[in-house]
Amino acid sequence: MNHSASNHHMSTENPNLAVGAIRDAMEKQGLTQEDLATIMGRAQPTISEIMRGKRLISPEIAIDLEAALNGSVQADQLLQFQTAFQLNEARKENCGRNIRLKAKLHEEFPVAEMEKRGWITKTNDIAQSLKQVLAFANNSPDLDRISPPFHCPILARQSATLGYLSPSSRASRAWQYRVKELSEMTPVREFDHELFVNEGMKEIRSLAGSLRGVAQVPQTLAKYGIRFVIVQHLQNTKLDGAATWLDEEKGKAPVIALTLRYGTIDCFWFNLAHELQHICKRHAFSLNIDSLKGGEIADESLRSMEEEANREGADWLISQDRLNAFVQRLNGKISEQRILAFAEVVNVHPGILVGMLHHSKIIPYSRFVSLKVNIRKHALLGAMADGFKLPVVKRKTA
Repeated sequence: MNHSASNHHMSTENPNLAVGAIRDAMEKQGLTQEDLATIMGRAQPTISEIMRGKRLISPEIAIDLEAALNGSVQADQLLQFQTAFQLNEARKENCGRNIRLKAKLHEEFPVAEMEKRGWITKTNDIAQSLKQVLAFANNSPDLDRISPPFHCPILARQSATLGYLSPSSRASRAWQYRVKELSEMTPVREFDHELFVNEGMKEIRSLAGSLRGVAQVPQTLAKYGIRFVIVQHLQNTKLDGAATWLDEEKGKAPVIALTLRYGTIDCFWFNLAHELQHICKRHAFSLNIDSLKGGEIADESLRSMEEEANREGADWLISQDRLNAFVQRLNGKISEQRILAFAEVVNVHPGILVGMLHHSKIIPYSRFVSLKVNIRKHALLGAMADGFKLPVVKRKTA
């Protein structure tokens, strides 16, 4: 093959090496397009379209060209040239970029679930989808520079391993952004830590005695400057709740978020009690994990902090001494009537007491489960909430 001639044809006429190779072979044998069409038994316009790059060379035509040009071009080589040309043209037209961008976007965020939840609008325009996601993510400049949901580390409670809340966990991070968005739309009084610890915790605790009290939690927390939101968990996160601070300065504008993943009254109050302990102690960082088995929290100080929050949260609901006395007094003869009576004495809903007895393995999980009522509809009444088929709350735009 005359490479100089082929390169000439590529640069001035057609960048397709296949066309250049055919033209070189035709010139070498003194053939015109009409001659080639006659030899191949094909219409002259077909040959003309191939030579102008307007028609793709099929395997059948490649074989005919190889035969017509006495083997001076190989069918497989023509097809390789053409494939390389097509790929190059596609890259120039940026066909692959949108796919790469879409892959990156879906790697960073659970886009499909965010669309389903109404956090962003579903669109086939990848540029528009990217714009929406970056706006959702604290108006981050691009996917490689995503700003964190909160200025300080989030304190989160979950029922799985540490990995679900790692920075790379796209679903947990998206959940946090939605928590932040709703928190910023939640009106509250200015937070006074001392007032909250001395008075607020008592008032909130007084609500634990009835199902009706669940619905009063959001407004009571707001009264003491704590933003309370409910955001249904996303797939694979297994989150139960979180506590954090909106302000960069630690101890300002606290937020408590629950997922109501388990909608029973005991889970609601245990999760809330746990997060309240972190707010009381102004913890800057914590990962609260239900199952504290070996290796799930490598940092012993974090493990200790979580165990303390669990212990003190439970004690805030029912003191361990009173619970122990109740259990010892009954000597294993625990009945529903006695549960109801003791729950009334300590002012907790009986479902909370049952949950504690279950958790402590004092009674089997199968007993008295009917007392652990579902509180989702009550919790959602007064809270800024997302999910559970509720209308999507959107930030007002100017």
